[in-house]
Amino acid sequence: MSLPFSLRFALCCSLLFTCLAGRAARAEEIRQLKGHVGVVYSVSISPDCRFAVSGGADKTVRYWDLLTGREIRRFTGHKGRVNTVMFSRDGKQIVSAGFDGTARLWDVATGRELKRFTGHRDKVTWVDISPNGKLVASSSDDRTVCVWQSASGKELHRFSASCNGVRFSPDGKSLAGAGLDKLVYLWDVEAGKELWQGTGHTKDVIGVTFSPDGKQLMSTGVDTSLLLWEVKTGKMARRFSGHTGWVIEGDFSPDGKLFFSASMDKSIRLWNVESGKELERQNYKSGMHAVAFSADGFYGAGAGQENVVRVFELSLGRQPHGAKPKVDLKASPEEKPQKSKEELDEERAASRLRVARLHLQSKEKKAARDILDELLSKYPKTKAADEARELLEKLKN
Repeated sequence: MSLPFSLRFALCCSLLFTCLAGRAARAEEIRQLKGHVGVVYSVSISPDCRFAVSGGADKTVRYWDLLTGREIRRFTGHKGRVNTVMFSRDGKQIVSAGFDGTARLWDVATGRELKRFTGHRDKVTWVDISPNGKLVASSSDDRTVCVWQSASGKELHRFSASCNGVRFSPDGKSLAGAGLDKLVYLWDVEAGKELWQGTGHTKDVIGVTFSPDGKQLMSTGVDTSLLLWEVKTGKMARRFSGHTGWVIEGDFSPDGKLFFSASMDKSIRLWNVESGKELERQNYKSGMHAVAFSADGFYGAGAGQENVVRVFELSLGRQPHGAKPKVDLKASPEEKPQKSKEELDEERAASRLRVARLHLQSKEKKAARDILDELLSKYPKTKAADEARELLEKLKN
């Protein structure tokens, strides 16, 4: 809705986040996706972690190669700012929400507009697509939330609720809403009925995001707080405090243990979901609108008031490349020694190699070659570099 989210990293190869919990985590900005004219309000990373999509004040939706930084395609048609963009779960479609009062469904491969949803009478503030791709949900300043059939554009349900954001649950059975009336909503999608309303925010709620297992829901709001909810009961489980400005949105890590939040207080923060403690903070020059984790936990992207999308690699105590991301936040610094530069380089090189192989599978040889060349330039002594040299030799033949 996800991040998601600008990330103002120092203009150097890497930086060390300051860890407020006594543990350090490294992040490296690897790309800036430049092209938008004006604020970038939303960013999403494709399920295969190869691409990103962004939407902004310039009324465009842009599709990027995540690691080469190349703009692949531009989706035009919205007559107002694009407030939200989201990939479908298979990565083949994109949904967008515009202040022109429409939500739109796009084909990634061709850039063609597949469907336009025009039932709202005011700005469309958020949009999401169900996990199976059959439904689209949208929220609007007309004080309604709509659920549509993605193929036909037919309206299935209309809920009377003034919401800024909506999100489908991972199983697609529920829909959450971020209420401008200080409430968090949950609806049964099939039955079209409200399941519960959550009270706890003292001002407008801006965003909602489900945990990967669908058991919890995080809401963000104007009151500068993040609230964690138990989806089954509607009870608030935890309040996260620390931001000093509106918290626009956030995203869970793939294992659900971490949460990134983007705020107008010019910071992005990383939280321990179980304890509610702030782990890391990075301050920027401008407000943050969106942030997102990649599905494998190796990449992040963020956007905001600096007109660019920043792409970065994360090293958060992960397992060896290829293993399911896992962070043991209960361990003390003594139990979790800081990774060496060599270990981090191996991770980052292996991550680039994986993406290069995906490009080769799609017969995108130039993109693969660019990534492999960069890998050899930055990480020549890694194991992945040996494989990269072999792949480059094959590309020459």
